[in-house]
This record gives sequence, C-alpha cells and structure tokens, in this order.
Amino acid sequence: MFQKICCSAIRGRVLFDQPDKKELLISVGIFVLALFVRLLYLYESSANPSFGYPIVDSGNYDSLARSLAAGDGMSEQFFWQPFFYPFFLSVVYLVSNSSIICVNVIQVLLGCVTCLLTYHLGKRIFSRTAGIIAAVITALYGPLIFFEAELLASGWAAFWSVVLILLFLKSSSKRSLWFVVLLGICEALSIITRPTFVPFFVAAVVWLAVIFYRSGEQWQRIYPKLGVVSFGFLLIAIPIAAQNFRVTGHFGIFSASGGINFYIGNNPNYTETMTARPGWGWDEILELPERNGVTGDLWEKQKFFRQRVINYVVEEPLNFVKGLAYKTIQFLNFREIPRNVDVYLFSKWSRLLGLLIWKAGSSAFPSEFFCRWHS
Repeated sequence: MFQKICCSAIRGRVLFDQPDKKELLISVGIFVLALFVRLLYLYESSANPSFGYPIVDSGNYDSLARSLAAGDGMSEQFFWQPFFYPFFLSVVYLVSNSSIICVNVIQVLLGCVTCLLTYHLGKRIFSRTAGIIAAVITALYGPLIFFEAELLASGWAAFWSVVLILLFLKSSSKRSLWFVVLLGICEALSIITRPTFVPFFVAAVVWLAVIFYRSGEQWQRIYPKLGVVSFGFLLIAIPIAAQNFRVTGHFGIFSASGGINFYIGNNPNYTETMTARPGWGWDEILELPERNGVTGDLWEKQKFFRQRVINYVVEEPLNFVKGLAYKTIQFLNFREIPRNVDVYLFSKWSRLLGLLIWKAGSSAFPSEFFCRWHS
C-alpha cells in the first residue's frame, strides 16, 4: 500500500510540476499591470456621462439584457446583433441586480486574462521575451482598454482571438481529443460573438487535417478527429440555432444585421453610409427596404441589403474595387476611425486614456494598423 501511495505521488508530481518561480513572477507582473491600468481607467472614466447610461450599441445591449433578466423573454431584436454578448450581459444582470459596475469588473478581469494568454502565446511561438513584450503591449493598448470598459463584445473578441490560436496549437501538437472538442466549442462561442471568426474556423479545420496527414496519420483516423471538432461546435451552435428558430422562425446562429453591415461599406455611396450616425442618417438606411416595398421580418430586409451589394458588384465592379482600395488605405492609417463612437473624445474624462491614445494632425498613437482588436 505504501509503495502504491508513493508511486501515485510521483506520478502526480510528474503531471503537475511546480511552476517555475520566474514564470510565476512574470505572470503575476503582467496580470497586475493589466489590472492596474484597467481599474485606473474605470475610476477616471466614471465621470463620463455615458458611464452609467449606455448609448448606441451599448444601450441596445443593455436594454435587451435588462428585459431578459427581468423575465420578459427574448424578442426578435435579441437576434439582430450577435447572440453571445446580450446573453452574457443578461446573465450578469440576473445575478448582480443589473449592475453595470459588475459587468465592468468582469470585463476588466477578462482583459487581464487576455494579456496573460497573449504572453503564453508569444512565448510558445517565439520566446519568453517576445511573450512579455506582446503582453505589455496588450496591457497598455488604449483602444482595447477603452472598449473593454464599454458594454460591447470587443473584450470577448480579443479573448477568443488568443484562445483559439492557443487551442489550435494544442490540438495540433498534443493530439488530445479534449483539446479538439474545446477548439470546436470555443469556435462556436467566438462566431456567436463576432461572425468574422468564421474564416478562422474553416482555415483551422483544414489546417488541422493537413497537419494530421503530414504526421503520417491515415484519413480514416483524421475524419473522426475533424468530426470531434464539429461535435464541439454543434454543442453550442444547435441550442442557439433552435432558440433563434423558436423566437424568430429562422434556424441559424448568425445575426440579422449581417446584410446591412455588408451594405454600409459596399454601395455606390459608401463614403456617406460609412459615416452615418445614430439618428436621421442611420434611420434613412434602416428604412431603405420598406421604401422599396420590402415589409417582411428582419431577415427579409437583410436579403434586400445583400442583393443591393450583389447588384453593386455586378454593375459597378470598378467602383467596388476602388472602394476596397479606399477601405484598405483607411485601415492602414494612424487614426482610430470613428463610427458611432469616437475614442478620442473620451480622453477628456481620463488622463490615462489621453496618454495611451491620441492624435495630432496626421500623426496618432497607437497606429490603427498596429493592433485593431476591436475591428
């Protein structure tokens, strides 16, 4: 019996090695730095008029979450934007008596975890030094700090970005089915947070198949593993698609706003639609389907916008390409492009934000091209 206990203890020590002290200090340092700057920003920005009264998209999320937390159920509007964030918000509201501060604290901690994961990702791919530099940049990246404090999905999008790459690396090297299942689950969660994660999901599945094949595995063993990824994905996707069908009559995990978002930047007047603000300008775009005889539900109206884009590409291909070039130049510029929120405006309520993100003429810090987590 004593021998068995000793053997078990040895095996446990092998499986759960004591963390390296230097590694532990680095991780603690990164977490503390990220936590300090985020809490300081929260404290300073509490004087911001919209801090306790969310506006624009944040206001919409807040309204939907409060309604669900109060037991009013889901409306069609709940599926207008990606499902994950308003649902997450409603869960937090349910257990915190609709506390925005509670949401802020959770998102601050999520941002700190993102910084830690960035360190481990950088260390895994390059070196410990590279990981530290990447984590510090993430911890001090002004736009990310700002959007993490808003009632928006940006912080979660940044989190999923790092988690998915780490899980992909683990799945391709460890060959553990648990990592493969978890990759599928997180892929689904990321897509219902931001549909723009779909290309990564497709690329990850294809590349995993290539990696497994190059390592000498037969396709008969590769297909089941790819099926496990799909199984993890469907564990999340099917219940959400079913709930969507129950509420709206449409079976799927994508939001109803995809068509209008596609149209905003791809039409003959894209310079105007891209600068539309809440109010008259935005209402003009929303009312386009009805003015053209489309009076169905949200999805019918989105089909109208998608068809408008297809017509534009077919009828004016040169202008479409010019538009892509223009948007590429905009993406490479040094300023944060204002949409319905101007990041620079909020620096008047936070000295820290003013130090971490600013513009002066054609110069700005940080460069939008440098790292645009919230895109």
